[in-house]
Amino acid sequence: MNENLHIQREVDDKPGEECGVFGIYDFDGNDIAQTIYYGLFALQHRGQESCGIAVSDTEGPKGKVNSCKGMGLVNEVFDAEKLENLHGNIGVGHVRYSTAGASTRENAQPLVLNYQRHACTCTQWKPDQCPTAAGRAGIWRSDFSDDH
Repeated sequence: MNENLHIQREVDDKPGEECGVFGIYDFDGNDIAQTIYYGLFALQHRGQESCGIAVSDTEGPKGKVNSCKGMGLVNEVFDAEKLENLHGNIGVGHVRYSTAGASTRENAQPLVLNYQRHACTCTQWKPDQCPTAAGRAGIWRSDFSDDH
C-alpha cells in the first residue's frame, strides 16, 4: 500500500496543463522585471487569459512589493514603461489558464496583500504545481518588521 501512495505522490507532483510561474532572485541587486517578462513570454503556452509580475527590492523599504497585472497575453499587458516601473531584485510572474474563478482582472495573479505591520505577502494560487513543500504554501514574504 505504501508503494501505491508513493507512486500517486509522484504523479501529483508533476505540473499539469494549467498556468505558468516564473520566479527569480538576482544576487547582484539588478532589476529583474524584464527577465521575468521573458520568462513569462516563454511560458505563455501555459496560460493566455491573464498575467502579472510582482517584484521587491531586498535592499529597499521593508514590505514594499511593486506589481502589475492584467487581462491578455504577456506582450499585450506589459510594455517598456510598465517594466521600467517595476524595480526589484526578487520577483515572481504568473500566466493564468483558469480552472476555477471568473475570467476577471481581480483573479489575475500574483496576488499582493499588504499588512499593517510593514509586511507584505505575494501569492500565486496554484499550490499543486509547486514541487516542494515550501512552494506548495504558495507564499513569498518580501520583508517583515523586527517585532515578528
